[in-house]
Amino acid sequence: MAPKVSVVMSVYNGEKYLREAIETILHQTFTDFEFIIVDDGSTDSTWKILTTYHDPRITLVRNQENQGLARSLNRGLEISMGEYIARQDADDVSLPERLALQVSFLEEHADVGVLGSAVQIIDGSGNPSETWRFPSEHGVLKWRLCFGNPIMHSSVMMRRAVVNRVNGYGVEMAFAMDYDLWRRLSLVTRLANLRDVLLFLRRHEDSVTSRHLVEQRNNSIRISQLAIAETLGEDVPLEVVQRLWAQEFETSNELLQIARLIYRLCQATVSDRALPSGERRTIRTDAAKRLFGLARPRIRDVRVWEVFGLACLLDPPLAGRKGVWQFHRIIGGRLRR
Repeated sequence: MAPKVSVVMSVYNGEKYLREAIETILHQTFTDFEFIIVDDGSTDSTWKILTTYHDPRITLVRNQENQGLARSLNRGLEISMGEYIARQDADDVSLPERLALQVSFLEEHADVGVLGSAVQIIDGSGNPSETWRFPSEHGVLKWRLCFGNPIMHSSVMMRRAVVNRVNGYGVEMAFAMDYDLWRRLSLVTRLANLRDVLLFLRRHEDSVTSRHLVEQRNNSIRISQLAIAETLGEDVPLEVVQRLWAQEFETSNELLQIARLIYRLCQATVSDRALPSGERRTIRTDAAKRLFGLARPRIRDVRVWEVFGLACLLDPPLAGRKGVWQFHRIIGGRLRR
């Protein structure tokens, strides 16, 4: 019989943390899984470490040459048999209850196809620092996709059927292929995050993210541009999205352009009648906070007061708490006319 879960890991020269990562999967309380590990052409002792394991749940695949993460994961997906696909990076640590909790949630929520979790950040020595929590509701996650990646790749469990439906990872979005996958999956299934910390995410100098920050950012901006276009139903120039990400403005007109874009995105998102009222309020508040953040450094510039007015229209209570109710009174009425 096919296993319930296929855990897919790709590793390239990951000897330092590999054993710990593998052990955290093998010692899960949920045991009905296969563990597919793709050695992506490693030149260190990675393959030697992998071949010391004789657990029947482990399937080893070896690329003779480095193919990159997206191609290696797609190769793992091709041979996977589980109903669910769980991701695990070769330097991260899954908590013992992770698979059990994620399977339980997906069994109870048939409409959810992608499920992440909160993560605890650890350093190269395993010392913990901050905890990252993400929105749990699909509508809010769709909104957040316009601005960045709201789901941690190594924490994810997905339905294999929906991943196959979008043809897996896109190799053209190197180092941001997970963000691209969530965007495409959001068009065919619902996204969610558990509030529980189910993964220790390791941040260190040798990580893929640390070594490829520029390429990851550039591809992330392209994905953001696609998510924004899908939300608005129209293309937005790449330079505008780059300015949205950089949050650097040479003129007030550039700032106003980004503020109006955020406002339009919010209005387009909350116009969905199927969106629950709670998610609609969360999105409005998040958009208002983004607008306040844009305008606050230039509060003395009268031309920027329009941004405060837009924020007030989206979330008047927040405007009062921020102490800018006067802008709502001065500008809000003008914008309504």
